[in-house]
Amino acid sequence: LLTGVMPAPQLRYEAPLSGEAPRVIEAMASTKMRQNLKRSERRLSDYGKIQFLAAESEQETEVLLSAMFQQRRERFRALGRYDFMAQPEVQDFYRTVARQRLDGAGIARLWGLLVDGEPVATCLALVHANTLHCLVITMKGPPWERCSPALVLISRLLVWCRENNVTLIDFSVGEGYHKTGFGGKPQMMLRHQSALTLRGKAVLLAMTEVERGKAWIQRH
Repeated sequence: LLTGVMPAPQLRYEAPLSGEAPRVIEAMASTKMRQNLKRSERRLSDYGKIQFLAAESEQETEVLLSAMFQQRRERFRALGRYDFMAQPEVQDFYRTVARQRLDGAGIARLWGLLVDGEPVATCLALVHANTLHCLVITMKGPPWERCSPALVLISRLLVWCRENNVTLIDFSVGEGYHKTGFGGKPQMMLRHQSALTLRGKAVLLAMTEVERGKAWIQRH
């Protein structure tokens, strides 16, 4: 209802969870995703014992957080992208948020997929009102990439959701095979921008003109 509200440039993907825990993958995943999961689990098992871990202690939380920071940093370095989570103060913030739940005051949860005790994929999410909101998903690089450990982690996480009365998973913004492969449907998001200063108005006007130019190019 606010003046100036417009569609956001990105879509958000979400999927309702259905079926009992042992059959949730059959109910949600596409045929291709189920085939990829079987291949991924087979490849992972060649390296060792697969374990799904939901962090319940400070030690488990720190192990998975450290793995998440390292895996994300290595991934962004390989892509040539800036990783804001590499900053010590940002990592401290995430540690504080993750540990709040251990004191019974937070909604952040942390999971990992381990092979012979080594974290090969992690997920940080918020669990609130029977909904799981994915925030960060990471996995190790070569040679683990060919095993797609993040897909296996998400499949185990969906089972966890059904066992813990979670009825909706929010995969967050942006496209991704893991989102559509597990039944995620696009949801439109709205955006509202408001400038509070003259400088802000100038910046907002410039951003608006740039977006209009991009839209014109796409149309033509």
